[in-house]
Amino acid sequence: MCVATGSTSRFQTGIVFSIHSARLQADTTALTRGKSVAASSQTSAMDAASLELPDESFDAVLCAFSLGSFEDVDGALAEMRRVLRPTGTIGVAQWDAVIDSEWHWEGDLMGEFASQAPPELLAEVGRRSGRVAEAPRLHAVLKDAGFDDIKIDRSHVDRTYPSADAWWDWFRSGGARVYVESLPEAAQEEFRDRGLERLRDASEYQRTRRFVAMLAVARVA
Repeated sequence: MCVATGSTSRFQTGIVFSIHSARLQADTTALTRGKSVAASSQTSAMDAASLELPDESFDAVLCAFSLGSFEDVDGALAEMRRVLRPTGTIGVAQWDAVIDSEWHWEGDLMGEFASQAPPELLAEVGRRSGRVAEAPRLHAVLKDAGFDDIKIDRSHVDRTYPSADAWWDWFRSGGARVYVESLPEAAQEEFRDRGLERLRDASEYQRTRRFVAMLAVARVA
């Protein structure tokens, strides 16, 4: 079972992609060979904190880059544990709070416009993202949810935006879009223009950003 979120919704709930555990190995092999697994998989949308799935029905659960977006992190993890078998494993991938030093300008730009965003939105985003933004916090929420033998590794990926416009398209494709669209229309345009201007004549190095991910694996305690 894999859990992710809709990236453009204002307050995200969980979207659950479930693969019958008996076919997990075969389906994974098919995926690595570029084959479709539609015939043996099932996709459902539901609240991550109230999964409409039987107890102890999965061997593994993967929560990919979405835990920090859930309104109820504890409830979502409790449900993931509930649907895991006693020998089950959970995998959580979550972006680390580490920011590439070359990209601090992006956060600074968002900060300049923060006074024009709804205070309740800023508070909610801060509350959610802060729960699992660092390895010790991620470890703690997994432990509190009833998982043990927790191992957290870190990995990175470098992304080069081909152009300033490519950065803007990517920026609006994720959770930051909610922040931008909450601003007054004139502020949205200014935000976009200043970001594009920053990268318009940037070198390839300046258009390359390093993302650091935390990769956690744990077992049912």
